[in-house]
Amino acid sequence: MTDAELYTQLLGLSPPWQVCDVTLDPHSRSVQVRVEPAADVQWLCPECAQPVPGYDEREERAWRHLDSCEFTTWLVARVPRVQCPTHGVKTVTAPWAEPHSRFTRAFACFAQRVLQATRVQAHAASLLRLTPAEVHDLMDRVVREATAAAPAEDPPAPRGPRTHLTLDEKHYGKGQSYLTVLGDPTAGRVLEVADTRTEEAAVTLLTSTLPPSERAAVRTVSLDLWAPFLAACAQVLPDAERVYDRFHIAQELNDAVDATRRAEHRRLRATRRDGPSPLTGTRFWWLHHAEDLPKEQRARLEALQAEGLQTAQVWHCKEAFRAFFTQPDEAAGAAFLDRWEQQALATENGPLTTVAEKFARHRALLLAYLRHHRTNAFAEYLNGAIQQVQAVAHGFRNFACYRRAILFFLGGLVGCCPQAFS
Repeated sequence: MTDAELYTQLLGLSPPWQVCDVTLDPHSRSVQVRVEPAADVQWLCPECAQPVPGYDEREERAWRHLDSCEFTTWLVARVPRVQCPTHGVKTVTAPWAEPHSRFTRAFACFAQRVLQATRVQAHAASLLRLTPAEVHDLMDRVVREATAAAPAEDPPAPRGPRTHLTLDEKHYGKGQSYLTVLGDPTAGRVLEVADTRTEEAAVTLLTSTLPPSERAAVRTVSLDLWAPFLAACAQVLPDAERVYDRFHIAQELNDAVDATRRAEHRRLRATRRDGPSPLTGTRFWWLHHAEDLPKEQRARLEALQAEGLQTAQVWHCKEAFRAFFTQPDEAAGAAFLDRWEQQALATENGPLTTVAEKFARHRALLLAYLRHHRTNAFAEYLNGAIQQVQAVAHGFRNFACYRRAILFFLGGLVGCCPQAFS
C-alpha cells in the first residue's frame, strides 16, 4: 500500500478529492498530507448547487487532523473557487471541515470529546497539543453553531416537543449577581442562560430559545416564586402551567424555622444568665426530619418540643406540610392547605405567618404540583453542575466565557462527526 492509498483511507477521502503528496518530518513529528481535486471535476455552486465553471483557487491552507502513528497530521489543500451567474464568485465547500475552521471534522469531534471527558480546558489543550486560544475557538464554534437557529423559525428537528421546563437562578460572582438558567429535564440539558434574573432577561431568554411552536407545546414550568420569573412565564408561555417547586417550598419553611430559632435563641440567652440557652447547638437539627436524626438528638428534640418553645412549634408546622405532597387530588390538597394555614397562623409567629400568606397568594401554583408532580430537582442538579464547571475553571473572565462553558459542558451540544468526508 502506498502512502497516498494509506492516507486516502485514514482521511476518509472520496472523489473528486485525492491525495497527491505525503511529507513526513521526523524532527517535528508531523505529517503533511496534500490533497487536490481531479482535473475533470464539475463543480457546484455552494449556494444553489447548480453546475458552474471554475474561477481560481484559494491560497494554500492546512487543517489539523487526527494524529497518525503518533505524528501530528495536517491536511493541506488549495480549495477552488467557482463563478456562479446568480451568486458570483464563491469558495467550494471543503468536505473535511466546516467553513473557516482550522480543524477537520474528525479532529474537531475528537477534541470535543476530550474536552467533555477532562472538563479542564488547560488539560485538554495539553493532551491535544493545542493552544488555549484554539480550544476556546473550538468551544465557541460548537456553542455558536448550536444556538444559531432563529427562534422565529420552526426548523425541523428530530427531538420531541419540550413539554416541561425548569427556570431557576444561580448565584455567581460577588454581591447580588445571579444567572437565570433555563433547563430541559427531559433531555437533561441546559437550554440557555442569561446574566441577570430580571423579568426582561427572562422574557428574552424564553423567546430567543424557544421557537413559537415549542412555546405552544410547553405544558409546565417548574420555578420558585420570584416575581420576574412568574411574570415572564405568564407573558411568553401563557398556556403553560407554572408549578411551585417543592424544594423551594421546603427552603421557605426551613428559613422560617431558622429565623425563629435565631430570635428565640437570642432571647433565651439574654434571660438565662446562669446557663446556656436550650437551643444551643441545635441549629442543624431543626432542618432535618425527625426520623433522619440519631436517637439521642431525636430524644432531645422531643424534650424541647415539650418545653413549648416557639421554634418547636414552627418546626412542627414545617413537618406537617410534608403531607401536602401525598394528597391524592386537588380537592384534598386544597382542604389540607386550609387546615395547615389555620395551624400556621395560630402560632402567631412572624416568619411562619409570612410563609403562610405567601402560600395562600400562590395557592394555584402549589396545587399544580398535585396535577403534574413536577419539581425543580433537575434545576438543583444543574446549579451543582454549573458550580463544578466554575470551580474546575477557577472562575471566568466574563459572562460570555461562563456561558460558553456552561452550554458546552451541560448543554448537550457535542455530537459525533461523520466517520468519512462526503
